[in-house]
Order: sequence, then C-alpha cells, then structure tokens
Amino acid sequence: MRAGEILALIWTDIDLEQGIIILRDTQNGRSRYAYMTAEVRAMLVKLPNGNSSNFVFTRPDGAQYNYNIFSTIVRGVVTELGSNTRSTDSR
Repeated sequence: MRAGEILALIWTDIDLEQGIIILRDTQNGRSRYAYMTAEVRAMLVKLPNGNSSNFVFTRPDGAQYNYNIFSTIVRGVVTELGSNTRSTDSR
C-alpha cells in the first residue's frame, strides 16, 4: 500500500471480519482490495475506532497525519527495525 492510501483510510474501509482493506480511488483511479495479515489485523483491532475525524490513522490530537510527518515516522520505524540493512553474510 502507498503512504497516501494508508493515510486516506477511514474505518468503513476496514473489514476486520473478512480481513480486507478497501483502497478507494487509488493512483490509477480505481478501487482495489488489500488482504490483511494476522499482524495487521491485530494492530488495527488495538486502534481507537470512531475518532472524530473517522480516519484510521490520526495524530494524538485526532487530526489527520500529513504525508511528510508520516514519512518521517515510517523511516524511523524502518531504521529501528533494521529492515533496510543488508546482510553482511558473505556466503
């Protein structure tokens, strides 16, 4: 999923029972579906549902994240997890 798609998600786009996320009006102008992993579902279940903005991912004050802030957060998480590091194993 693209960052813009994630930031635009509202709770009616999330089907926890079916394990499906509906991505509306994507970059190519069409809607599509993304299937949740068990980890994604578990994370979504823990989020507060029904905040005043109705967006799934909001700042602590309830406002929608903008792309720059979101991008900075994701970069930090990826770095912390070591997801973009190369293995030094020389087999």
